Amino acid sequence: MKPLRVLALVLTGVLVFLTGCWFFFPWKTAGEYMATKLQATAAESGNYVSGQLTGVSGWFVPVFAFAGVKYEQSAIQLQCSNLRVSLLPLSSLFSGKIVCGLEVDAGKLDLVTGQSASWASGRAQLAVSPAAMDLRRIDVMGNLGLQGNLTYQVAQKQIGQSDLTLKIPAELDETMTMLQRLMPLQKMASGQWKIERNVQPNP
Repeated sequence: MKPLRVLALVLTGVLVFLTGCWFFFPWKTAGEYMATKLQATAAESGNYVSGQLTGVSGWFVPVFAFAGVKYEQSAIQLQCSNLRVSLLPLSSLFSGKIVCGLEVDAGKLDLVTGQSASWASGRAQLAVSPAAMDLRRIDVMGNLGLQGNLTYQVAQKQIGQSDLTLKIPAELDETMTMLQRLMPLQKMASGQWKIERNVQPNP
């Protein structure tokens, strides 16, 4: 029985140590580093992301709060007032990736033509690995609606797979038709579009 007691004490000590490391980890510094890394990676392919980390809350599940978030590309610009990123430790552990839950407040899409559309709220799950960034269960609701999944391939610096349904005001259809030269857009009906792409990464 003595070896079992010793093993139990050792495991308890390791658990206490790991728990302390987790709870007292400098999450704000880590959040700032990851945001900077994401901005640099996006900029390499002509995508620009900005925002201000305003705080970190939560114990077991750290939640990073960002304000004034903006995404800019040649033809479009997305911006929202607040973004919350929740680190999901168990999903990350079992998948071998960094997995986060994303929630956004009200925001808007601005097109190069000067037209715009807005959304009320949105959520998604993000999984990050050295090879790809996967956005799953995207659900954006409002005047602008977006549902589906998307994978960005880091090495190729491009969207590899996407299966998205886009809802927009009907008056933006003409502009979306012009954007078909730049994006894999398919019109399904007035104000409804599909964004589909399936490019396998290089071996």
